[in-house]
Amino acid sequence: MADNNGGPIRTIMSALRVFIEKVKVGSRSDDGLGERIKTVIIGVLVGVNLLIFLAIPTLVILPIFSQAEETSASTQVPRASQSSQSQQTLQRSTQAEQAPVGAGSVTGEVDSTKSYEINGSASSRIGIDVSDYQGVIDWQAVAKNGIEFAIVKVGARGYIGGTLIADRQFEANIEGARKAGLQVGVYFFSQSINEAEALEEADYVLAKLNGRALDYPVVYDFESVSDSEGRGNGLSAAQRSANAGVFCERIAAAGYTPMLYGNRHDMAYYDYTLLLDYDLWFAEYDSREPHATYPIDIWQFTSSGVINGIGTRVDLNVHFDTDTPRQLPGNIIIH
Repeated sequence: MADNNGGPIRTIMSALRVFIEKVKVGSRSDDGLGERIKTVIIGVLVGVNLLIFLAIPTLVILPIFSQAEETSASTQVPRASQSSQSQQTLQRSTQAEQAPVGAGSVTGEVDSTKSYEINGSASSRIGIDVSDYQGVIDWQAVAKNGIEFAIVKVGARGYIGGTLIADRQFEANIEGARKAGLQVGVYFFSQSINEAEALEEADYVLAKLNGRALDYPVVYDFESVSDSEGRGNGLSAAQRSANAGVFCERIAAAGYTPMLYGNRHDMAYYDYTLLLDYDLWFAEYDSREPHATYPIDIWQFTSSGVINGIGTRVDLNVHFDTDTPRQLPGNIIIH
């Protein structure tokens, strides 16, 4: 590259020198003027040479970097492709990872022969939780996959306006699951900011149930939301505990079993007595076992389950034997 540019540069410099000589000859009648013109032209000459000197490395280096960047880009999976492969499809999870699941029809590491031993008694059930996000579900196909229970969303409170919103697939899901032979429970996504709203939510759930018998609990699911305007995000631990408490009391008074849902972050807001008094549904992904410091009844271990009959990823859960006294997770052995 240097040899190719040397010829033109020398030509330019020679031409400028000839021009300077002519200027000097033509300026003999005014030596001062000639010297000034000479100074200006020398300055221009120096500037041109400096620009050429600076431009040569750029012309050489930029193509090298450009080629390296193209090579690097060609070896990477596009972000959109990565997103489609690891997409978190459920509203609860924040970064889904696969975990223990049923055989054949469900993705994961643990097949249907795995069990969970509590104090020497090996017993567990695999279930799902669903909402209208999953669309229309073929419950007969789900049942053939070895899924034994389903916790169905009743509705939610809007996290900004606070409006109570019915889940569009509630009736179809609860009836479809039961007809397919699954045991059923329900959950409500709360955004109550005081006890009055929590009671309103409990009454809303009871009205939707309309006296239906349930095999699984009625779950109070309060979570902080990612939107900074979430109405419940700033609630104190005391207020969250009070809201959960009155919801559970109202549900229990109606003859149903109340339950609290949450991950470690959510549960940390609750008074510890609540965690001991009520059944707990604990969410923790990417783990071979739950790491709660309180007794739990159901463990939601992934939000990336793939089940025949459901067109989206779905939460998967293991329910520890209800006939066994509730134990701390440390007493659970995974086979």
